[in-house]
Amino acid sequence: MRKSTGGSAMLITNNEIYKTYITELFRIWGYDICIFDKIDEALHFASSEKFDLKVLIVPPKHNGLTGENVVAVICGALGKAVPWICLKIGPTSCEMGNIHHKAVSIIEDMFSPEELYSEVSRLFEKNISDE
Repeated sequence: MRKSTGGSAMLITNNEIYKTYITELFRIWGYDICIFDKIDEALHFASSEKFDLKVLIVPPKHNGLTGENVVAVICGALGKAVPWICLKIGPTSCEMGNIHHKAVSIIEDMFSPEELYSEVSRLFEKNISDE
């Protein structure tokens, strides 16, 4: 598998199982990922000069905010749009309405590594070819 050439993914969730699982998958695939429980910590990290965010992975709800709102806050701080994957955890649904920061895909809570890899690698490749 091809390693990313610069840039990272960011996962924002409180779910310890998904943090561990996704971290291990990214390690195996050779992609960089940063994981945060709190949006303010993610914002601080994302705004650092050395961080080149390529993909966000966010649940439909996080600490009272919608996934769209979390993405809007992070993208606003970065000053650029970043594609995001809605990680469906549990019974909540990912709404795909007409919103500015629309998720590019939805990964169901019982996803396979192949499903996540397919989406992440596609987004990394798209970002690399867009540069």
